Amino acid sequence: MDASAGTSAALDGLRPADRDAYAAFVRIADDAERAAAITAWGRLRGNLRRPFTDLRNDALRRARDKAEQDGRKLTRLASLVGFDPSRLSRLAPKATDPKGAAA
Repeated sequence: MDASAGTSAALDGLRPADRDAYAAFVRIADDAERAAAITAWGRLRGNLRRPFTDLRNDALRRARDKAEQDGRKLTRLASLVGFDPSRLSRLAPKATDPKGAAA
């Protein structure tokens, strides 16, 4: 997974243990599982720093898009991640995503 310049700079500010955790999250192939793992890890810590929120939001967008393409409801994904389904619906498309570009 390529990191944006902003995320790369934010990764530089992380402690080695947090960098290891980030690398472990990147290795999780399934987007829904990645988002769930990051969410659970963040809840134990009280909050997530920017590189982790960026990684989780990207995973959530892809998982949500795949669920919608497959005709599935978001309730299963929301339950897996520990979110309310409306929170997934409100997750804005990435600004560089052509589908999410404003008209």
